[in-house]
Amino acid sequence: LPKYAVRIPGVAFKGCASLRAIDFPESLRYINANAFEGCVKLEGVALPEGFIGIEEEAFLGCKRLASADLKGEYMEARAFADCMELSEVKMADTVYGIGKAAFSNCSSLETLHLSTGLKRIADNTFENCTFLDNLVIPYGVADIGNEAFKNCTKLRTIFIPEQVSLIAENAFSYPEEMTVYGVK
Repeated sequence: LPKYAVRIPGVAFKGCASLRAIDFPESLRYINANAFEGCVKLEGVALPEGFIGIEEEAFLGCKRLASADLKGEYMEARAFADCMELSEVKMADTVYGIGKAAFSNCSSLETLHLSTGLKRIADNTFENCTFLDNLVIPYGVADIGNEAFKNCTKLRTIFIPEQVSLIAENAFSYPEEMTVYGVK
């Protein structure tokens, strides 16, 4: 990418089946919709300081994507959906918004560090993340949306702060054994 790129346009690398890695310049602020959709060999994403946002379906179906180090303020709907080998997500504390189904069907997701700046966990955000077993909801989250953790069948331990004022009736698919801790 050019050294001074600020934005990656929509569908810029869509379907680039041989793309394995990309170095994002420090100047990058936005990744537009579907920019890397279907880059099935892309292995990791590490966004620069000063990054602002990821639009919808930007990394949809990047099947070999194993890790995401996310900075910025927001990511829109289905930004990382269907990234089946995504096992680790780290979010900077500047991330305040995650769109609907942003990480749905990331069936290998095991390690999740949510931003302390997060305000809401949207509908279907982590649906079908079947390896997720431990979850700490950060302070500042006000509500957890419909089916946010649907079919997270290994989820056994959840820490929910008292600031969470709304948990949708069907936010979790409860496995046989689960412990929920309320945290002050």
